[in-house]
Amino acid sequence: MLETAAYHLALALERAGQMRDLKARRLALEDRAQVTHASQQAQAAFGEATLRDLRREVARMEAAETSGRAQTLLHRLDDLPAYTELARRPLRQRLVSLMTLTLEVREELEGEGHAQWHLGELPAVRGDRELLRPVLHELLHNAVKFSRDRGSPTDRRVE
Repeated sequence: MLETAAYHLALALERAGQMRDLKARRLALEDRAQVTHASQQAQAAFGEATLRDLRREVARMEAAETSGRAQTLLHRLDDLPAYTELARRPLRQRLVSLMTLTLEVREELEGEGHAQWHLGELPAVRGDRELLRPVLHELLHNAVKFSRDRGSPTDRRVE
């Protein structure tokens, strides 16, 4: 009977130690989560302050300059919060058809210039569709933009 009591006491002490360890781990994770949250808030505040400063500077440039450079920069600055929000959220990886995504982006870009589109086969990839879209949009936008300088529409090919 003494052996049984000693056995149960040893089990109880072991479980108490495990509970202490679990509590310590939980507290450490909570501390990390608080630090991460504080860091994200600081980054967001810095980004917003930087965006305000840049907008002020662009407004000054726009007053002094008649070209569309300032307007282009303002559009990019307006896009920054959306990119920041995308970077903050967790990845949502799934199978994404690059062909479908490319066709969607191409449709958005149709008004930006006349170009002949030649699309080969594009694979499905594992990734976050919402993160792939702006990358693909920028890539295809640049392809259209730099094909405008090639002369006749038949020479403006996006492959």
